[in-house]
Amino acid sequence: MRGPELELMRMHVEALYLHDARARIASTNEWRPGPAPRFFLGRTLAGNVWRFRTDVPEAQIVELEALCNAEPVVSELPRAPLHQDAFVRVLESNARIERIWTGPAYSFSNEVASSAPCVEINAANVDLLRGGLEDWLEDVPHRRPFIAAVEAAARFRSARA
Repeated sequence: MRGPELELMRMHVEALYLHDARARIASTNEWRPGPAPRFFLGRTLAGNVWRFRTDVPEAQIVELEALCNAEPVVSELPRAPLHQDAFVRVLESNARIERIWTGPAYSFSNEVASSAPCVEINAANVDLLRGGLEDWLEDVPHRRPFIAAVEAAARFRSARA
């Protein structure tokens, strides 16, 4: 299947991870690259996108690709993949799974209105990230643009600090 959702999912996985010439995941796509997952499955209402890390054995990739090709396109999300247990079984046959991350990825039309003003986060206003987003503090000098919608309560906390 084709559709804008499927293309957005491809763009999403390419933005998240650096890939080699075979479209295998090499690392996270960050200013300080980290280890990538061994397996990525992105599902949309228009189809599924999957990737494997560069060190996943070829025999395992064959098994996982068969499962990915058999994974149905669903009419509603979120719902666990039909073959989730089989994906886990195949991946655990080679190495222990340390964590599984699942979650939505969102896209918005260009017409999204914000009730809060958007500001560029930089060294002068980095305190706007305090109160829940401290993990991003060290990213500020490396990410451009770094934009945030700032609610009045966050500005108030920053002004009082």
